[in-house]
Amino acid sequence: MSKHILCGIALVLLLLSGCASNPDVQVVELSKNTVVYDEIVRINNCGGKGDSEQTKLRDFATTVEFGAGVSAGYQSIVQGSLSAKYSEYRNTSVSQRLVAPPGTNMEFVLRWSDDVRAGNVQVNGKSGTYEVRIPVSVEQVSSRDLGCGTMQQNTQPTPIYQPIPTQRTAVPPLNCGMGTPLPHRAPVVGQPWILPSGGWIIVNFWSNEPGVDQTEHKLLLGPNDPRTLLGGGSAWQWPIECESVVRENYRNNPLPPITLEDLRAQGLVR
Repeated sequence: MSKHILCGIALVLLLLSGCASNPDVQVVELSKNTVVYDEIVRINNCGGKGDSEQTKLRDFATTVEFGAGVSAGYQSIVQGSLSAKYSEYRNTSVSQRLVAPPGTNMEFVLRWSDDVRAGNVQVNGKSGTYEVRIPVSVEQVSSRDLGCGTMQQNTQPTPIYQPIPTQRTAVPPLNCGMGTPLPHRAPVVGQPWILPSGGWIIVNFWSNEPGVDQTEHKLLLGPNDPRTLLGGGSAWQWPIECESVVRENYRNNPLPPITLEDLRAQGLVR
């Protein structure tokens, strides 16, 4: 009996040690843009006897997205990795103080500027995307008194957001960015993966076909390349005009490269 108990304890310790192991997290930045947008804030202080103040604030923020079926725990893991990667910006914030004098119904226009970093993430083989917003500046563009009417008694500020996205560089003119994520596809032996036609596609590709190398590779597909592969993975698509951005993203992808010719030699192109 004691031997069975010892074996059980050893098994539990083994499982616990496996759960405690650090996850494999990969964060790859693919784009860096500056975004400028306006925000309209209204403060109705028609019935006030003193100044009504409001401070608008923007902090460092991260967003992580995975496909369906991925637990929320993966997002928490990536959030921590992003905070570490962008630690120099983690405590960045900008703010603007607004004041509406008594007997006024004020409208303010603020202009915000953010640095936006975006890219791909992988956690233990699960692929997703992320966006990091780093506040840079804010300025008050204008203010005016809308006047007080008999029905205007609300003293709470009403924010209205009017985004005006701009890229740091004018070429290419399209908002190529990170591309459009395509549905993740797990490889199924003998079943082809048909990717959509048109434009450029970067694929984080691997296959579980018998006798082939199952290492994950990066694959670049041009507008006229075949789109039927025996395998799966994650993929992103860009318009045909975004070639320079696509090639830069491909260069920044840390996976080892593979070509269509390599896949044809393995019988993985249909």
